Amino acid sequence: MERTVVITGANGFLATQLRALISNRQGLRFCAISRSLSVDSSLYEAVYPSVNAFIEAGEKADMIYFLSAFIPYGHFNEANAELFEANAAQVHQLAKAYPLARIVYASSVSVYGTSTASPITETTAYQSPNFYGQSKLAGEAACSGFRSHAIIRFTSLVGAKMKRNTFIPSIIDRAKQTNEICLLGDGSRMQSYIDVRDAATICLLAMQLDWSGVLLGVGNSSKSNKEIAEIIASSLGARIVYEGIDTSASFNYDARFSWKILNFHPIYELEETLAQVINCK
Repeated sequence: MERTVVITGANGFLATQLRALISNRQGLRFCAISRSLSVDSSLYEAVYPSVNAFIEAGEKADMIYFLSAFIPYGHFNEANAELFEANAAQVHQLAKAYPLARIVYASSVSVYGTSTASPITETTAYQSPNFYGQSKLAGEAACSGFRSHAIIRFTSLVGAKMKRNTFIPSIIDRAKQTNEICLLGDGSRMQSYIDVRDAATICLLAMQLDWSGVLLGVGNSSKSNKEIAEIIASSLGARIVYEGIDTSASFNYDARFSWKILNFHPIYELEETLAQVINCK
C-alpha cells in the first residue's frame, strides 16, 4: 500500500537536503507544504501553500516531516503571534487531522534558554527560553497528539546554501569584501554547528525509529568564534580583528544518547563544510 510522506517547509534549507536524500522510493507518495511558489514540483505529487490547504484537500498522511519554522532573526525576545502559529499551532492542526501519523519535528536548542548546564543533553531542563524557544517548546508539546514522534533539537545548520544573514556567512562575506573578519570580545564564545547533510540524515533515521522522544541534532564538538574565524581567515587570507564585548553565552552538548538511538555519528567535519560555504557563489 502506498504511503504518503509530507514535508513542511519543503523549499527550505533542511527540507531540500532531506528530499534529495530520500530520493524516489517505491511505495511512497510525496506531498509538499510550502508558502514558496518555487518548490520543485517534479519532486512532489502535490504541493500545498499551507497546512490548512493540505488538510482541506482530504490528503492522507503517514509520515510528516515538520521542517518549516518562523525564525525571527534579531528579534528572538519579541512576542509575535506568527511564532506560535508557524512553530506550534500548525503542528496541533496536523495532530488533530492525522493522529495516527508519525511526525519528525525540527525543534531548536533555543528551548534550553539560558541553561548553564555543560554539557547540555536531551534531558537538560530549560531555563527562561526566549519567545522563539517558547514557540518551539509549544510545538514539541503539540507532537504528543501523534501516535509517535521524534523531536530533534537542532543547533545551527551549516551548508553551502545557508541563510546569508547568520554568523558564518556574514563573516565570510565581510572577509571577501574587506579582507577582514571582525569578532566581538575575544572570540571565545562556543557554539555547536551541524552540516545540513548530517541533519537531513538524522531526520531520515528518526522517521524510521519505533520510538518517541527528544533527540539532539548537534555536531561533533563545539567551536569558538575565534576557531571558526581562523579557519575562514586562513582560506581567504583575511585578518581577524576584535572589538567590543561579547556577552553571549557559550554552549556545549553531549549527544551520545541520540547517536546511540539513531545508530549515527556526524560524518562531516566543520572545516569541510566551511570550505563549501566559502566557495558558494
